[in-house]
Amino acid sequence: MNYEEILRSRGVSVKTTADLSVFIVCPFHDDHDASCSVFKDKGNFHCFGCGETGKFFELMAAIDGVPVRVARREFYEEANVEEVLSNLEHHLLLQDEAVFSVTSFDQDEFHRRFPSVSVHPEALEYAKRRGLSSILIERFDLRWGTRRGSMRNRIIVPVYDEKSRLVAWCGRAIHGEIPKVKKKERTSNVLFGLHELLMIWDRSFLPFNPLIIVEGDFDAEYLQELGYAAVATLGTAGLSPRQLALVLKCAKSVVLCYDNDTGGRKAVEGYVKKDGTIKRGDREKLEELIPTYCLTLPEGKDPNDLPPYQIHRYFGQYRPRARKRRRV
Repeated sequence: MNYEEILRSRGVSVKTTADLSVFIVCPFHDDHDASCSVFKDKGNFHCFGCGETGKFFELMAAIDGVPVRVARREFYEEANVEEVLSNLEHHLLLQDEAVFSVTSFDQDEFHRRFPSVSVHPEALEYAKRRGLSSILIERFDLRWGTRRGSMRNRIIVPVYDEKSRLVAWCGRAIHGEIPKVKKKERTSNVLFGLHELLMIWDRSFLPFNPLIIVEGDFDAEYLQELGYAAVATLGTAGLSPRQLALVLKCAKSVVLCYDNDTGGRKAVEGYVKKDGTIKRGDREKLEELIPTYCLTLPEGKDPNDLPPYQIHRYFGQYRPRARKRRRV
Protein backbone atom coordinates (compact mmCIF):
# COMPACT_ATOMS: atom_id res chain seq x y z
CA MET A 1 0.00 0.00 0.00
CA ASN A 2 1.37 3.41 -0.97
CA TYR A 3 0.89 5.54 2.16
CA GLU A 4 2.96 8.37 0.70
CA GLU A 5 0.61 8.63 -2.25
CA ILE A 6 -2.44 8.72 0.07
CA LEU A 7 -0.89 11.62 1.98
CA ARG A 8 -0.08 13.53 -1.21
CA SER A 9 -3.63 13.01 -2.49
CA ARG A 10 -4.80 14.97 0.56
CA GLY A 11 -2.52 17.89 -0.26
CA VAL A 12 -0.05 17.04 2.50
CA SER A 13 3.52 18.19 1.84
CA VAL A 14 5.74 15.11 2.12
CA LYS A 15 9.51 15.13 2.68
CA THR A 16 11.12 11.92 1.51
CA THR A 17 14.19 10.40 3.11
CA ALA A 18 16.62 7.66 2.25
CA ASP A 19 15.24 5.32 4.91
CA LEU A 20 11.81 3.70 5.25
CA SER A 21 9.94 6.80 6.39
CA VAL A 22 8.69 10.15 5.14
CA PHE A 23 8.16 13.33 7.18
CA ILE A 24 5.12 15.61 7.29
CA VAL A 25 3.95 18.54 9.39
CA CYS A 26 2.36 17.03 12.49
CA PRO A 27 -1.40 17.69 12.69
CA PHE A 28 -1.42 17.11 16.46
CA HIS A 29 0.52 20.23 17.47
CA ASP A 30 1.74 23.57 16.08
CA ASP A 31 4.53 22.08 14.01
CA HIS A 32 6.78 24.08 11.68
CA ASP A 33 9.55 21.54 11.13
CA ALA A 34 7.80 18.52 9.58
CA SER A 35 8.63 16.46 12.65
CA CYS A 36 6.08 13.67 12.13
CA SER A 37 7.59 10.48 10.68
CA VAL A 38 5.36 8.09 8.72
CA PHE A 39 6.73 4.64 8.01
CA LYS A 40 6.24 3.79 4.35
CA ASP A 41 5.99 0.04 4.84
CA LYS A 42 3.37 -0.06 7.64
CA GLY A 43 1.84 3.44 7.72
CA ASN A 44 2.42 3.84 11.46
CA PHE A 45 3.55 7.30 12.53
CA HIS A 46 5.54 8.97 15.29
CA CYS A 47 6.04 12.67 15.94
CA PHE A 48 9.43 13.65 17.31
CA GLY A 49 8.01 17.01 18.34
CA CYS A 50 4.98 16.17 20.50
CA GLY A 51 5.50 12.43 20.92
CA GLU A 52 2.17 11.45 19.36
CA THR A 53 2.22 7.97 17.83
CA GLY A 54 -0.35 5.67 16.26
CA LYS A 55 -1.77 4.01 13.19
CA PHE A 56 -2.24 5.50 9.77
CA PHE A 57 -6.01 5.95 9.93
CA GLU A 58 -5.57 7.86 13.21
CA LEU A 59 -3.24 10.20 11.38
CA MET A 60 -5.81 10.56 8.60
CA ALA A 61 -8.48 11.40 11.17
CA ALA A 62 -6.35 14.27 12.49
CA ILE A 63 -5.52 15.53 8.99
CA ASP A 64 -9.14 15.39 7.79
CA GLY A 65 -10.66 16.56 11.08
CA VAL A 66 -13.04 13.59 11.34
CA PRO A 67 -13.62 10.89 14.01
CA VAL A 68 -11.23 7.95 13.95
CA ARG A 69 -14.07 5.54 13.12
CA VAL A 70 -14.96 7.57 10.02
CA ALA A 71 -11.33 7.82 8.96
CA ARG A 72 -10.87 4.08 9.38
CA ARG A 73 -13.84 3.33 7.12
CA GLU A 74 -12.74 5.83 4.47
CA PHE A 75 -9.23 4.40 4.63
CA TYR A 76 -10.42 0.93 3.66
CA GLU A 77 -12.58 2.34 0.89
CA GLU A 78 -9.82 4.53 -0.50
CA ALA A 79 -6.77 2.33 -0.07
CA ASN A 80 -6.00 -0.91 -1.79
CA VAL A 81 -7.62 -3.01 0.92
CA GLU A 82 -7.57 -6.22 -1.11
CA GLU A 83 -3.78 -6.23 -1.05
CA VAL A 84 -3.70 -5.61 2.70
CA LEU A 85 -6.16 -8.37 3.50
CA SER A 86 -4.50 -10.81 1.13
CA ASN A 87 -1.08 -10.25 2.68
CA LEU A 88 -2.43 -10.44 6.22
CA GLU A 89 -4.47 -13.54 5.49
CA HIS A 90 -1.38 -15.22 4.00
CA HIS A 91 0.65 -14.31 7.08
CA LEU A 92 -1.98 -15.58 9.50
CA LEU A 93 -2.50 -18.83 7.65
CA LEU A 94 1.24 -19.50 7.48
CA GLN A 95 1.59 -18.69 11.16
CA ASP A 96 -1.34 -20.88 12.04
CA GLU A 97 -0.37 -23.87 9.89
CA ALA A 98 2.91 -24.02 11.82
CA VAL A 99 1.06 -24.82 15.05
CA PHE A 100 -2.28 -26.21 13.86
CA SER A 101 -2.60 -29.84 12.87
CA VAL A 102 -6.04 -31.04 11.84
CA THR A 103 -7.63 -33.79 13.89
CA SER A 104 -10.46 -35.18 11.81
CA PHE A 105 -12.85 -38.06 12.35
CA ASP A 106 -14.28 -40.70 10.05
CA GLN A 107 -17.75 -39.58 9.01
CA ASP A 108 -19.08 -43.13 8.50
CA GLU A 109 -18.02 -44.14 11.99
CA PHE A 110 -19.59 -40.95 13.35
CA HIS A 111 -22.88 -41.82 11.63
CA ARG A 112 -22.77 -45.37 13.00
CA ARG A 113 -22.24 -44.04 16.50
CA PHE A 114 -24.86 -41.31 16.32
CA PRO A 115 -28.05 -42.02 14.33
CA SER A 116 -30.06 -39.27 12.65
CA VAL A 117 -31.94 -37.00 15.02
CA SER A 118 -35.13 -38.16 13.28
CA VAL A 119 -35.00 -41.46 15.28
CA HIS A 120 -35.97 -39.49 18.39
CA PRO A 121 -39.31 -37.67 17.85
CA GLU A 122 -38.85 -35.38 20.84
CA ALA A 123 -35.39 -34.26 19.68
CA LEU A 124 -36.68 -33.73 16.15
CA GLU A 125 -39.56 -31.66 17.47
CA TYR A 126 -37.11 -29.62 19.58
CA ALA A 127 -35.02 -28.78 16.51
CA LYS A 128 -38.09 -27.79 14.51
CA ARG A 129 -39.40 -25.73 17.43
CA ARG A 130 -36.11 -23.84 17.34
CA GLY A 131 -36.90 -22.80 13.77
CA LEU A 132 -34.98 -25.41 11.77
CA SER A 133 -36.66 -26.98 8.76
CA SER A 134 -36.24 -30.61 7.73
CA ILE A 135 -33.97 -29.48 4.90
CA LEU A 136 -31.69 -27.57 7.27
CA ILE A 137 -31.65 -30.42 9.80
CA GLU A 138 -30.41 -32.70 7.04
CA ARG A 139 -27.94 -30.12 5.71
CA PHE A 140 -26.33 -29.69 9.12
CA ASP A 141 -26.40 -33.47 9.64
CA LEU A 142 -27.98 -33.31 13.12
CA ARG A 143 -27.70 -36.60 15.04
CA TRP A 144 -28.87 -38.09 18.34
CA GLY A 145 -26.82 -39.46 21.25
CA THR A 146 -28.30 -42.88 22.06
CA ARG A 147 -25.30 -44.55 23.71
CA ARG A 148 -24.09 -44.20 27.26
CA GLY A 149 -21.60 -41.43 27.85
CA SER A 150 -21.39 -37.66 28.08
CA MET A 151 -23.39 -37.15 24.88
CA ARG A 152 -26.29 -39.43 25.80
CA ASN A 153 -29.76 -37.96 25.21
CA ARG A 154 -28.39 -34.87 23.47
CA ILE A 155 -28.74 -33.53 19.94
CA ILE A 156 -25.37 -34.04 18.30
CA VAL A 157 -24.24 -31.18 16.05
CA PRO A 158 -21.24 -32.13 13.87
CA VAL A 159 -18.66 -29.44 13.18
CA TYR A 160 -17.12 -29.52 9.71
CA ASP A 161 -14.28 -27.26 8.65
CA GLU A 162 -14.15 -25.35 5.37
CA LYS A 163 -12.58 -28.42 3.69
CA SER A 164 -15.51 -30.66 4.67
CA ARG A 165 -13.55 -32.50 7.37
CA LEU A 166 -15.37 -33.57 10.54
CA VAL A 167 -13.21 -31.95 13.23
CA ALA A 168 -15.51 -31.87 16.27
CA TRP A 169 -19.07 -32.19 17.47
CA CYS A 170 -21.27 -30.66 20.13
CA GLY A 171 -23.98 -32.22 22.28
CA ARG A 172 -26.95 -29.94 22.92
CA ALA A 173 -29.28 -30.65 25.85
CA ILE A 174 -33.03 -30.59 25.17
CA HIS A 175 -34.31 -30.90 28.77
CA GLY A 176 -32.39 -28.08 30.45
CA GLU A 177 -29.39 -30.14 31.53
CA ILE A 178 -26.20 -28.35 32.57
CA PRO A 179 -24.11 -27.57 30.65
CA LYS A 180 -26.42 -26.77 27.78
CA VAL A 181 -23.71 -27.63 25.24
CA LYS A 182 -20.84 -30.11 25.53
CA LYS A 183 -18.00 -30.26 23.01
CA LYS A 184 -15.94 -33.09 21.61
CA GLU A 185 -12.56 -31.63 20.59
CA ARG A 186 -11.76 -27.92 20.38
CA THR A 187 -13.60 -25.72 17.93
CA SER A 188 -11.42 -22.59 17.98
CA ASN A 189 -9.89 -23.38 14.57
CA VAL A 190 -13.14 -23.48 12.63
CA LEU A 191 -16.10 -21.21 11.89
CA PHE A 192 -19.21 -23.30 12.40
CA GLY A 193 -21.56 -23.04 9.42
CA LEU A 194 -18.95 -21.87 6.92
CA HIS A 195 -18.78 -25.34 5.39
CA GLU A 196 -22.54 -25.29 4.81
CA LEU A 197 -22.47 -21.77 3.35
CA LEU A 198 -19.72 -22.69 0.89
CA MET A 199 -21.60 -25.84 -0.14
CA ILE A 200 -24.96 -24.18 -0.75
CA TRP A 201 -24.58 -20.50 -1.61
CA ASP A 202 -23.97 -19.26 -5.13
CA ARG A 203 -20.36 -18.19 -5.72
CA SER A 204 -21.57 -14.74 -6.75
CA PHE A 205 -22.08 -14.04 -3.02
CA LEU A 206 -18.38 -14.60 -2.26
CA PRO A 207 -16.85 -12.88 -0.46
CA PHE A 208 -19.89 -12.50 1.79
CA ASN A 209 -20.98 -8.90 2.23
CA PRO A 210 -21.65 -9.08 5.09
CA LEU A 211 -20.80 -12.24 7.03
CA ILE A 212 -22.69 -12.41 10.33
CA ILE A 213 -20.75 -13.87 13.28
CA VAL A 214 -22.72 -15.22 16.24
CA GLU A 215 -21.90 -17.41 19.24
CA GLY A 216 -24.06 -20.51 19.08
CA ASP A 217 -24.55 -23.32 16.58
CA PHE A 218 -28.35 -23.01 16.52
CA ASP A 219 -28.04 -19.24 16.12
CA ALA A 220 -26.03 -19.69 12.91
CA GLU A 221 -28.30 -22.46 11.63
CA TYR A 222 -31.44 -20.40 12.32
CA LEU A 223 -30.07 -17.32 10.55
CA GLN A 224 -29.05 -19.44 7.57
CA GLU A 225 -32.58 -20.84 7.52
CA LEU A 226 -33.88 -17.28 7.21
CA GLY A 227 -31.53 -16.33 4.37
CA TYR A 228 -28.51 -14.79 6.12
CA ALA A 229 -24.84 -15.69 5.71
CA ALA A 230 -24.07 -16.57 9.33
CA VAL A 231 -21.33 -18.50 11.09
CA ALA A 232 -20.65 -19.21 14.77
CA THR A 233 -17.55 -19.10 16.94
CA LEU A 234 -19.10 -21.71 19.30
CA GLY A 235 -18.14 -19.74 22.37
CA THR A 236 -17.16 -16.34 23.72
CA ALA A 237 -13.40 -16.74 23.90
CA GLY A 238 -13.04 -14.38 20.94
CA LEU A 239 -11.85 -15.05 17.42
CA SER A 240 -8.71 -17.17 17.20
CA PRO A 241 -5.99 -16.25 14.64
CA ARG A 242 -7.21 -18.97 12.31
CA GLN A 243 -10.86 -17.94 12.63
CA LEU A 244 -9.80 -14.38 11.88
CA ALA A 245 -7.94 -15.56 8.79
CA LEU A 246 -11.03 -17.43 7.61
CA VAL A 247 -13.15 -14.30 8.07
CA LEU A 248 -10.74 -12.24 5.98
CA LYS A 249 -10.72 -14.91 3.31
CA CYS A 250 -14.47 -15.25 2.87
CA ALA A 251 -15.96 -11.88 3.91
CA LYS A 252 -15.95 -8.34 2.60
CA SER A 253 -17.60 -6.96 5.74
CA VAL A 254 -18.64 -8.38 9.10
CA VAL A 255 -21.55 -8.05 11.54
CA LEU A 256 -20.79 -9.12 15.12
CA CYS A 257 -23.84 -10.29 17.06
CA TYR A 258 -22.76 -12.05 20.23
CA ASP A 259 -25.14 -12.76 23.09
CA ASN A 260 -26.02 -9.66 25.10
CA ASP A 261 -24.60 -11.00 28.35
CA THR A 262 -21.34 -10.53 30.27
CA GLY A 263 -19.42 -13.09 28.21
CA GLY A 264 -20.67 -11.77 24.90
CA ARG A 265 -19.91 -8.15 25.77
CA LYS A 266 -16.40 -9.06 26.88
CA ALA A 267 -15.78 -10.92 23.63
CA VAL A 268 -16.85 -7.88 21.61
CA GLU A 269 -15.25 -5.08 23.64
CA GLY A 270 -12.39 -6.82 25.45
CA TYR A 271 -11.52 -6.65 29.12
CA VAL A 272 -8.68 -6.38 31.63
CA LYS A 273 -7.36 -9.74 32.79
CA LYS A 274 -6.53 -10.55 36.42
CA ASP A 275 -2.82 -10.02 35.73
CA GLY A 276 -3.53 -6.50 34.47
CA THR A 277 -3.04 -7.24 30.77
CA ILE A 278 -5.70 -6.26 28.27
CA LYS A 279 -7.64 -8.84 26.28
CA ARG A 280 -8.54 -7.16 22.98
CA GLY A 281 -12.13 -7.53 21.85
CA ASP A 282 -13.21 -8.84 18.48
CA ARG A 283 -14.60 -5.44 17.50
CA GLU A 284 -11.15 -3.85 17.72
CA LYS A 285 -9.43 -6.79 16.01
CA LEU A 286 -11.81 -6.74 13.07
CA GLU A 287 -12.18 -2.98 12.67
CA GLU A 288 -8.46 -2.72 11.95
CA LEU A 289 -8.82 -5.14 9.04
CA ILE A 290 -12.31 -5.09 7.56
CA PRO A 291 -15.49 -2.96 7.75
CA THR A 292 -17.20 -4.15 10.93
CA TYR A 293 -20.63 -3.51 12.45
CA CYS A 294 -21.99 -4.57 15.83
CA LEU A 295 -25.60 -5.59 16.39
CA THR A 296 -27.00 -5.77 19.93
CA LEU A 297 -30.14 -7.77 20.60
CA PRO A 298 -32.37 -7.34 23.67
CA GLU A 299 -30.60 -8.38 26.87
CA GLY A 300 -30.76 -12.09 27.55
CA LYS A 301 -31.75 -12.89 23.97
CA ASP A 302 -29.80 -14.57 21.20
CA PRO A 303 -30.89 -14.86 17.55
CA ASN A 304 -32.50 -18.27 18.02
CA ASP A 305 -34.79 -16.81 20.72
CA LEU A 306 -36.44 -14.38 18.30
CA PRO A 307 -39.30 -15.09 15.89
CA PRO A 308 -38.60 -14.59 12.18
CA TYR A 309 -40.28 -11.19 11.96
CA GLN A 310 -37.99 -9.84 14.69
CA ILE A 311 -34.94 -11.40 13.05
CA HIS A 312 -35.74 -9.52 9.85
CA ARG A 313 -36.31 -6.33 11.84
CA TYR A 314 -32.84 -6.53 13.37
CA PHE A 315 -30.91 -8.21 10.56
CA GLY A 316 -32.83 -7.14 7.46
CA GLN A 317 -30.26 -4.58 6.35
CA TYR A 318 -27.53 -7.23 6.57
CA ARG A 319 -28.76 -9.63 3.92
CA PRO A 320 -25.74 -10.61 1.80
CA ARG A 321 -25.42 -8.93 -1.57
CA ALA A 322 -24.34 -10.86 -4.65
CA ARG A 323 -21.57 -9.42 -6.80
CA LYS A 324 -22.70 -7.84 -10.05
CA ARG A 325 -21.63 -9.95 -12.97
CA ARG A 326 -19.50 -8.22 -15.55
CA ARG A 327 -20.79 -8.01 -19.04
CA VAL A 328 -18.61 -9.74 -21.58
